[in-house]
Amino acid sequence: MVAAGLASTGKISFAISYSAFTSMRALEQLRTFVCYPNLNVKVIAGLGGFSAGIEGVTHMALEDLGIVRCIPNLIVANPADYYSTINITKKLAKLNKPAYIRLGRDPSPVIFDKNYTFTEGKANILLNEGDDVGIITSGIILTEVLVATKELIKMGLKIKLMELPTLKPLDTSAVINLAKTIKKLVTIEEHNIIGGLYSAVSEVLCKYYPAQVYPIAVPDEFTESGLPMICSKNINWIIKIL
Repeated sequence: MVAAGLASTGKISFAISYSAFTSMRALEQLRTFVCYPNLNVKVIAGLGGFSAGIEGVTHMALEDLGIVRCIPNLIVANPADYYSTINITKKLAKLNKPAYIRLGRDPSPVIFDKNYTFTEGKANILLNEGDDVGIITSGIILTEVLVATKELIKMGLKIKLMELPTLKPLDTSAVINLAKTIKKLVTIEEHNIIGGLYSAVSEVLCKYYPAQVYPIAVPDEFTESGLPMICSKNINWIIKIL
């Protein structure tokens, strides 16, 4: 509410808390007092995905993206590392509208550099090694997805890897074009299987280019406390899909 008030006076306002709280505890305020009047509030949502694993179910945000994707006027961004976070935050601060920026908790590997470019609603093709498999991912899990993808390429698979820095707006054209040029399509995310990346990609393809999507996501159930799961150790899941 304070952030909304500051934004209503013309300021660029930042509201910062855990993803589980910004998407659920403050949902009515986000929806009605920030997004409805379309105010320039940037919600910095920390502890996204599995990064709050040691805190348990109450602090892990595995439903947040699905919740906030439903709110009109809200940009939903999911940076993958240090440089992308800086670039995305600066670019979105210049847009006079609400944004939800999902971050992790602990230090994460650096993937990009200071030349990282961001355009709202545009995907990034990180690997383009052939047409066997297309992998779409988003957020800090990209580090592990890159490791897994490179291992699969060593096994002889030809893979295209796409990063979606924003889930809303979604790069519809990039998703459709990827689906048209590969044999199997996989989504990998730190989120409940309902409402996040898999749902967003499936919504696009169901409407414009029907294609089967194979998800690697959290089952629709509550998780337990523990250290974040390493995606790169789950290469067997992708192999089973293929």
